[in-house]
Amino acid sequence: MSFEIQGKLIVKKDTRQVSDSFRVREFVLEVARQVGENTYLNPIQFQVTQDRCDLLDSIEVNEELKLSFDIRGREWTSPQGETKYFNSMDAWRVERVSAHENPFANEAAAAPAAAEASQSSSSSEEDLPF
Repeated sequence: MSFEIQGKLIVKKDTRQVSDSFRVREFVLEVARQVGENTYLNPIQFQVTQDRCDLLDSIEVNEELKLSFDIRGREWTSPQGETKYFNSMDAWRVERVSAHENPFANEAAAAPAAAEASQSSSSSEEDLPF
């Protein structure tokens, strides 16, 4: 099952070599959730594994990202016989989001980007040969 989410990168950890054949990198997105007039910020931890650890190399903290990810669950039984369940959210696509694509961005910050996009699209329409 695949999901998408958008938020601001607030934590980017180093890649960990867990074994000879497995590496993982954890990161946290701050995701805004609108409830009525209130906005709640939720820090949500994700991970990338193997070659996907490199997806975060060129991305800086505070950048807006759009993730495609899967939720994976596993069961673990302790030596005392207690069963516990764990979830991980494995990102498989990481994309930067421009300010005008972010529905929760500050309107003052998004306005110049939207105006610039509007101007560039209208000028490119005038250059079309048909």
